[in-house]
Amino acid sequence: MRRLRIPVLLSVAVLAAGVATAAVAHDSGADQQTPKRNAAPKAAHPQVFGAPVTIPSGDNLLASVACPAGTVPTGGGGVTQGFRVFLTDSFVASTGQWSVRGTNTDPNPQFLRAFAICTTP
Repeated sequence: MRRLRIPVLLSVAVLAAGVATAAVAHDSGADQQTPKRNAAPKAAHPQVFGAPVTIPSGDNLLASVACPAGTVPTGGGGVTQGFRVFLTDSFVASTGQWSVRGTNTDPNPQFLRAFAICTTP
């Protein structure tokens, strides 16, 4: 019994010291350097939407959007009107535009619209 008492007491002391250190660090405001999650972004990155493109049933078409002058696309994608339009490609075009390609598997015509996230280079 005596052989277990010393390691157990030592473990309890180490744990208590760790808890006390964490409590002091928390009370001292050491975590104030962590940025707030709702802080404003450092730079504006507008999302620009292109004109809707009508995709006939069974067809695959391209929709594109250009960023405003002085900005370049850093990302983008597409939005659709229906559930049966599948995006097959999403890429930056060599002209500084973002393009998406979609296939309409619905029996009715559907819309595809490209969007780009633009930033100053």
